[in-house]
Order: sequence, then C-alpha cells, then structure tokens
Amino acid sequence: TKITKAIDDESLDALIIPKGKSIAHNVINNDRAVFCSFVLEHGGEYCGIIQVSAQLFCINNFHANPKVEHISNKFNKYVRPPNSAIWDQNTTAVHHLSSNSPQILSADPINQAWSDFNNFINSNLHHE
Repeated sequence: TKITKAIDDESLDALIIPKGKSIAHNVINNDRAVFCSFVLEHGGEYCGIIQVSAQLFCINNFHANPKVEHISNKFNKYVRPPNSAIWDQNTTAVHHLSSNSPQILSADPINQAWSDFNNFINSNLHHE
C-alpha cells in the first residue's frame, strides 16, 4: 500500500524550525502566539499564594512594527490561605496584604482561585 501526504509549501514551512530558533518561532513569526503576563503574590514560605493576576496579549507585526494587542480583561483574584498559615512580616511589607486585609478575608481558597484562573485562560483562547 502506498501512502502519500499532500503537504503544500506553506504548511511544510510551518513545520520546519530554523536552526537556532525556538520551537515557537513559526507561531510567533506568524502572529499566532498568545503571551500571558502572570503574577503571584505570597504571604511567605508558610503562608502560600495570596493573589493570582494575569493578562493575555498578542504581539502583532512582531518583526516590523510590533504592536501589543490585549486579548482579555485582566484576571485578578485574591486567595485566602489556610487558617494555619504563618504570614511573614518581611513579605507582607512589600504588598501590604495581611490576614486581616478585607481582600483576603473575603477571598476563596486556592483551589477555587486556580479553577477560576483556568476558566479565564480557556474562555480567552480559541483553539483551531
């Protein structure tokens, strides 16, 4: 049995990664890459994550005249650490959040915040 594949030049080029380039080279070069600016705040080693923030964006015209296009609203969710969390004063001095901050007191635990983040990512990406 003879098996043949019809691959046109354009799709073949999309499969070839130029020497010394990232595996994402063709995706970025063809303005198909989605970047995520992702920030975590924590309350110290024995406290854990207390805030998850992100924004998705594309860079169009990457090589000629790059322009950033935001493709989503910002995601920003505070996280309530476990009751046993030990807050580090040196860490909290940076972001000024503590166990008594209203944002933390009304926050969901990490499993809910992470689920919300995953929903944010999935709702803003269109798979082709």
